[in-house]
Amino acid sequence: MSALGAPKLAKASRLGLACLAGYYSYAYIFFNRLFFVPGEGFHFHPVFVQAAMMLCAAAALARMLATGRFGLRPDGRACLAIWLLFAAGVALDQAGLLLGGPPRLAAQFLACLLFGGGFVSYTLLWARVYEALSFPQLSAAVSCALVVSVLVRAATYVDMRAQAAWCAAFCVVMALSLVMLNRSFRLVGDGASGAQGPSGRQRLSKSLLLTLKGPLAATAAVAFGTGLSWGEAAVDAYRPLISVAAALLVCALSVFFGFRARSGSKGRFAFFGAVFPLSTILLLASLVLGQLGGAASLSVLLDAAYYVGLSLLEVYVLVAIVVASRGSGVSPLAPLAAKMVVYGAGFLTGKALASVLDSQALPTVLTIALLAYLAFNVVVLAVNQVSDATGSSAPVQEAISARMGERYGLTPREREVLSCLLEGRSYEGVGRTLFISSSTVKTHVKHIYEKVGVKSRDELIDRAF
Repeated sequence: MSALGAPKLAKASRLGLACLAGYYSYAYIFFNRLFFVPGEGFHFHPVFVQAAMMLCAAAALARMLATGRFGLRPDGRACLAIWLLFAAGVALDQAGLLLGGPPRLAAQFLACLLFGGGFVSYTLLWARVYEALSFPQLSAAVSCALVVSVLVRAATYVDMRAQAAWCAAFCVVMALSLVMLNRSFRLVGDGASGAQGPSGRQRLSKSLLLTLKGPLAATAAVAFGTGLSWGEAAVDAYRPLISVAAALLVCALSVFFGFRARSGSKGRFAFFGAVFPLSTILLLASLVLGQLGGAASLSVLLDAAYYVGLSLLEVYVLVAIVVASRGSGVSPLAPLAAKMVVYGAGFLTGKALASVLDSQALPTVLTIALLAYLAFNVVVLAVNQVSDATGSSAPVQEAISARMGERYGLTPREREVLSCLLEGRSYEGVGRTLFISSSTVKTHVKHIYEKVGVKSRDELIDRAF
């Protein structure tokens, strides 16, 4: 191995290991398990956590819309502040266990607010690392982090309430993750603080939200179904082996797809168009059938469908947000905060509805939610078909080429060449499409690379998406 290649490999290895401790560490589930035990009279702690995270995400989103920036970088000071929020939340919740009545509820909700502020900041700062990764690296990092988090969840899914050792373990795990967050950001800092820019009012545009309608609709539907069906039985029904197997399967598929789609955009768009309906239908259908007594014989299959759908959704909502934001030339922080608000609102709506409905009505309501989501996808598909047939909307590659042309000062011909490159065409294919020679195509490509600041097609596609 050359002397130049060794540092690059070492840097890639360190970055890969660091990203394994990212957003999908299931910090909030670990936090829940420290204080929530079914059958002890206090059954709404996860509701408090979701409410607190939604409020904190809404506050972060409002700040970004008002000021145009998030205001935190993954430096040592910010990571220490986030860890102190986690530790304070643990300490206050432990103190709340010594109280009774309203003071106990107040202490635990305040603990959830501290945790929510820490977790939202933690999530958004990991997104600043992820936005600097190439598409294959992003797919691999997020899916591998999911596997690690599921393993952590399986290992810690025991009775941990009021046990000091588990409280210390939680604080140690989060400290390690934050150290790796800081280290990862230093490795990719130039990319993470470069062209993407801060997120703000002009960044959370209507076009970006429309691009993200698939993952946001899937998030809302799943959150509503989860809130509607969540309860003590859901806690007892957790299947560690099946969840780990599902995460490993999704990780393998994600790594394979990430490297297969690194040089073209068509496969990415086709995959994103299918993964959200598929994962949401698997999740909601398994919840519906799980509510029916006659489906007990299918419990293993239903659990497998549920965990595969959940793994797909958790990986690709984040990946889609990063990819779509990068395609718009902005940071993913604001849309990711919006996603957390959508999930919290959907979960709390489902939980509120479940509290006033008879348990016999839950399968019917879940079925209605599933049908509504299917109808949404049918309408979106029909609208897209009509738009394509009438030519009322430009292909995605052309839209991205136009945006990048304005941003980087590309000539009209360079924009046409860029559009063909994003479709995965070879130099000869570009030449045949535009009726120019291959040498002329190479000249245009060289100019495009210089203006955009990349050295290869893979880097160009990563910058575009």
